[in-house]
Amino acid sequence: MKEKNNYGNKILKIAIIICVLLIIILILLLASLKNKTSKEENIINVITEEEKEEKVTDYVRATSERERMQVYIAEFLKHIEVGEYDKAYQKLYPDFKKNFFATETMFKNYVKQHYSSLMSIEYEDIQRQGNYYILSAKIINLTNSQTTVEQKFILQENGLNDYYISFQVQF
Repeated sequence: MKEKNNYGNKILKIAIIICVLLIIILILLLASLKNKTSKEENIINVITEEEKEEKVTDYVRATSERERMQVYIAEFLKHIEVGEYDKAYQKLYPDFKKNFFATETMFKNYVKQHYSSLMSIEYEDIQRQGNYYILSAKIINLTNSQTTVEQKFILQENGLNDYYISFQVQF
């Protein structure tokens, strides 16, 4: 009877060891799949950003001068709205940046003070003077519709979806 009990204990121990090994293998497989999925998501995000840039360029290519300038201003203001101050700062004309916002922090403080995190824009007039486009617009604070800002933007287009922007600074 002892032999049967020992044999049963051995089988039980082997079954437990096999179950533990299977659980460990399952955990390792799940971790590996999660890591692989994470890497694939990063690749997809990079492709999506490139595709987004390509789509904007394709859209801009098919539009009039006025519409292109409106797209550029909308993109600039969108960066400000969502707190991507570095991207908006990169779009500033170098001399304008040097004269008014020597640092990104200065720019960030200015736009936080003068613009809303939720805004709408109404384009009014556009003029072209040489290589520059001057666009007048109303920027409406959607969190407080009483607040609107009359704004003039000056854009210099270097190529499709490649531009510099400056604007009327109000201190």
